[in-house]
Amino acid sequence: MIIFAVLALVGAFLSRGVVVNNNLVDYLPASSPSTISLNTMNAEFTTGVPNLRIQLNDVTIPEALDYKAKLKALPGVSDVTWLDDNVDIKEPLATDDAKTVSDYYKVDQAASTKARTVGNAMISLSLADGDIVTTMPQVYDLIGPANYATGDAVNTYVMHGLASSQVSLAMSIAVPIIIIILVLTTMSWIEPLLYFAAIGVAILINMGSNIFFPDVSFVTSAVSPILQLAISLDYAIILLHGYQHERERDPGGGAVLWMKRTLGSSLSIIFACAATVFFGFAALCVMQFRIGADLGLNLLKGTIFSFVSVAVFLPALTVLCDKLLIKTRHRRLIPPFAKAGHYIIKGRWPVLVLVVILVVPCFLGMGATNFTYGSGGMPSGTRAASDDAAIQADFGQQNAVVLLVPKGDVARERQLGDALKALPDVTSVLSYAETVGNTVPQQYVSPDILKNFYSAHYARIILETDTPSEGAVAFATVERIRATASQYYSTVYSTGQSVNLYDIAQVIHSDHFWVDLLSMLAIALVIAAIFRSIGMPILLVFSIETAIAINMAVPYFAGTSISFIGYLIISTVQLASSADYGLLYTQHYLRRRREMPARAAAEAAHATAFQPIIVSAAILASAGFALYFTSSIDMVKEMGLLLGRGTLISLVMITCFMPGLLEILDRPIRWTSWRPRFFGTKGAGQGNIPGSSGLALSEGLAKK
Repeated sequence: MIIFAVLALVGAFLSRGVVVNNNLVDYLPASSPSTISLNTMNAEFTTGVPNLRIQLNDVTIPEALDYKAKLKALPGVSDVTWLDDNVDIKEPLATDDAKTVSDYYKVDQAASTKARTVGNAMISLSLADGDIVTTMPQVYDLIGPANYATGDAVNTYVMHGLASSQVSLAMSIAVPIIIIILVLTTMSWIEPLLYFAAIGVAILINMGSNIFFPDVSFVTSAVSPILQLAISLDYAIILLHGYQHERERDPGGGAVLWMKRTLGSSLSIIFACAATVFFGFAALCVMQFRIGADLGLNLLKGTIFSFVSVAVFLPALTVLCDKLLIKTRHRRLIPPFAKAGHYIIKGRWPVLVLVVILVVPCFLGMGATNFTYGSGGMPSGTRAASDDAAIQADFGQQNAVVLLVPKGDVARERQLGDALKALPDVTSVLSYAETVGNTVPQQYVSPDILKNFYSAHYARIILETDTPSEGAVAFATVERIRATASQYYSTVYSTGQSVNLYDIAQVIHSDHFWVDLLSMLAIALVIAAIFRSIGMPILLVFSIETAIAINMAVPYFAGTSISFIGYLIISTVQLASSADYGLLYTQHYLRRRREMPARAAAEAAHATAFQPIIVSAAILASAGFALYFTSSIDMVKEMGLLLGRGTLISLVMITCFMPGLLEILDRPIRWTSWRPRFFGTKGAGQGNIPGSSGLALSEGLAKK
């Protein structure tokens, strides 16, 4: 116990030093075009992709230039671009291309005079990723509240600020709800505290162990602790319910003997539940888009730490607190669900018919759902959100795309620039050929200008588009830009927010098949090994996959989009957690099936398995909805909603649909199982029940 307490304190201390990465692009595989392009550009140029837009309101051209110089002097700012980089501002603006001028400077005719031109200036900056968190406060101080800022740098800065508060905020909502659920379903006031002590220790150790990684993603930081809490509480509940059963079965045995017997009977079912979750999370680790592996690895560690804590720390803590558990006992606060099975089984046919009607449309709807691939927009009510809306209202959408092409042929660069400017949604093209021209020898050009466009090997072309950062229009523009550049050069590198999100979409769509396949196969193999059956895992996985399809099809029928990253992660979490419910119910059913016909066995299984299943589902759903209602990060909010809704759908599928399916497919299950010994067959009721260790723990709970 002391060792675990010390490890938890050390974990809590070390977790303060864990670096949270808010940049999705960092999790693209090394072979991704965006990654290769970004690495090439960083190696060749000292200035990066524009990732910050500043709108200066009611300024003259000299004032805008003064702001530009001050912004460029800030640490971490590698490049600043404004109107003077595209046209000669010493000449009257009326002599320049009106479209080019309006992209950077919108003149306020009412406020301008012959002697003084006033307008709103749009300045683009490049901030180094490692300096964003420290530089953005200085940017805000410099521009003041009257001017606006938006872009990837703002997004990263806001996400960094939110990351530290998301976990505590979600926990502050989820933990009280979970405590209420546990108090209502246990018979000792301090029992919920033992649950939280065991899993809390595991969570702190897991969070502290992240110090050995360079960083963790903002998704992992926001959702991993609460997912570990909600999923791992099952293990603690199973152990303590088994302990209570042993104490009631043998009142004179003593706390140590009760716990020894409990460990002997319940560790196998706890291990089976942990194994299904473990292999489900392991499937995330094969994702090429490494944000899945980041969360998957974190939850794998969490599952192991939780299992060890429940198997080692919780038994010692329970024995130590045995007398306190007895002194704090209270009467049952909610009635048992012993008769629920009768009514649920009675209505099995309408449920079966409803699922049959829904299954095809939902699988089709899940496949046709609109997805997003970024982290979402800025939280409403923040300066970042209002600034972004104001800039879009004045200057419209602007996304930078940067191309690198081989250096040496200025005329070809000019031809490419003209072709790019002719593309739909491309608003401006900035290059050496466009800015200086292909007739001026480079030795006569300022080094400050040359370094922005030329490196030792490449020429850089910066485009501005008026598309959103992602979506069909943005991705079609990326494809057209790449295709056009490929017509002039055999080697082309491209990067930028839309380009990065386009590559993320390509990568995670290829991940989709493998994550789903491996998670289903892994969990099916665990179920097959536990029940010594081929038919049972097929039935269970079908029930769970149908629940996932119904959950993921809701956005399609509602006409909304969801984060594809959230979809991949939560579908895996829902598969793994729902498998636990299926395991528990099926174990109870198979035991009863050796003693009675299929329908009676399904009803009897409900009498003992329904309460622990509904308690577990209520806890996980509460955790999901807590994330949904508390998180300011769109991706995390969507994951919370998918988790909460999906858990409730899985609960209905396991407790209302699967029993009827078990009855209908009773014979195929018997034929595809090894020595099932079902009632009415030879050897019925003999031998050990597959995966039956620990069944008595929930039966004892139901009989209290």
